[in-house]
Amino acid sequence: MKKQWTVVLELTKLTNTEKIERAKEIYIGMAGVAYFGSPVLPLADFNAQIAKTEASYLASRDGKDEDMDTFHNDLNELERMMQMQANYVEIVANLSPDNGDVIIHSANMSIKQEREINIQNFAVENTLVKGKVKARMKKQAVGVVYVWDYKLKTANTWIHAAESIQARYTYSGLTSAAIYEFRGGYVLRNGDKIYFDPIEMVVL
Repeated sequence: MKKQWTVVLELTKLTNTEKIERAKEIYIGMAGVAYFGSPVLPLADFNAQIAKTEASYLASRDGKDEDMDTFHNDLNELERMMQMQANYVEIVANLSPDNGDVIIHSANMSIKQEREINIQNFAVENTLVKGKVKARMKKQAVGVVYVWDYKLKTANTWIHAAESIQARYTYSGLTSAAIYEFRGGYVLRNGDKIYFDPIEMVVL
């Protein structure tokens, strides 16, 4: 087993204005640290969304429905961007697990816990390459064929990506910043497929 770090933002505990301030803290932290030289979401785009959200918040204080809708749309987008940055920081931290706490704190983010990895039935994680996601499954009996499926969250039909004799697979060609669902399973000798619970994730 190896050490793994998990980043948390705890945005649900914050007011709308506190979320904007939180985003500013994250931007300042990431902009000043060499660890984060090439985030998937450029810092300039992140900073622009912070400014846009702050401006729409000020405009929404007149109470007009249209202005309030604009602000909430901007805030939702800012929250999505903050989660993308958290995902990226988590990847960087786990590439250097001995310094993971320093890396996460330097981005002004919080650590959920330091834990040891136990192999789950099915797990996925972003890579530093846009549109690529690594997946793994708990090994089954010798000779089992593993099945790898995915779909956009908004889609109704699963896409069959591959079958393999290895308990790991890399999804590629995915749309960056989109929300996907991934599922893995294996084929029994009678041909039936057993699937584990799907996992939802924003792809970097």
